[in-house]
Amino acid sequence: MKALFLNGVENISIEDVGLNDLDKDEVRVKVEACGVCGSDIHSYFGKNPLISYPVVPGHEFSGIIVESRSKSFKTGDRVAVDPNIACNKCRYCISGRKNFCRDFVSIGNNIHGGFSEYVNVPDSQLYRIPDNVSFIEASVTEPVACIIHGLDIIHARVGESALILGAGFIGLTFLQILKNMGYNPLMVSELNEYRLNTARSLGADIVSGNLYDYVMEKTDNNGVDLIVETTGNMKLFEGSLDIISNTGRILAFAVYDPDAYAKIKPSVIFRKEITITGEFTNPYTMERALNLIASKAINFGIMLNKIIDINNVENAFRGNISDAIKAVMVNK
Repeated sequence: MKALFLNGVENISIEDVGLNDLDKDEVRVKVEACGVCGSDIHSYFGKNPLISYPVVPGHEFSGIIVESRSKSFKTGDRVAVDPNIACNKCRYCISGRKNFCRDFVSIGNNIHGGFSEYVNVPDSQLYRIPDNVSFIEASVTEPVACIIHGLDIIHARVGESALILGAGFIGLTFLQILKNMGYNPLMVSELNEYRLNTARSLGADIVSGNLYDYVMEKTDNNGVDLIVETTGNMKLFEGSLDIISNTGRILAFAVYDPDAYAKIKPSVIFRKEITITGEFTNPYTMERALNLIASKAINFGIMLNKIIDINNVENAFRGNISDAIKAVMVNK
């Protein structure tokens, strides 16, 4: 089979390799679609602490089972894959926090992933794709599951105000979910003109001019109830404390540079009773993500706007595909 290997920092090769035998309870998935994630880009540039080189990256993928040693899934089943494999034995797993598993293994980071023609996957990681969901749509089940987990963490509430920093795939998906929940005003800050126009078309209030002045004007000087930070920009993260409301929440959702630091004032957190929280992977939310995708409440078509083949994956990593909100590799 053909597979794209990440051999080290900015070191890609596309190789023909043999297929490994299936273990008990594994299936062989023919990859139909695999999304390019921000963490894949961080892996390419050596900024993902979870990556183990060499590896076939790609953790956002869907496909069809072509061989099975599973009692639960059969040949021909259309499936989305949860790439995050937990041991189900450590203290975190048995306490319902498997995303912090001590023996966490991740398809596309530690073991070969979806930028290939086939992947062997344990059946514990599979979810059947609803009939009205395409392989391309199903490929983003994992990031949508992460978004749902983030919304759970910050206790999203109907009718609040929100600011989304960044209008990539993650920011635009947050935008549509929060809009459906009645968030108002629902503001988006983004530098890329194409993404900004996409956010505008989806009903966002587009930040113009000084961020602080804009937010304060929109919120009658109260500050915004919820900030979703998706850019990884330390200055934006630091500035969030100035525009968050009393008892407001800040969700750190970007793939942050592990060597980066933000300067914040604990006194502001204390005085405003601010909650700052992160989000790590997608524990127990894959099925809800597929349900959301199948509901058609979110316009994924406008975001999955660049369909590429395996030969163009590196161009996507390097940002060389113009006007890409999210690139998705499709096997022919």
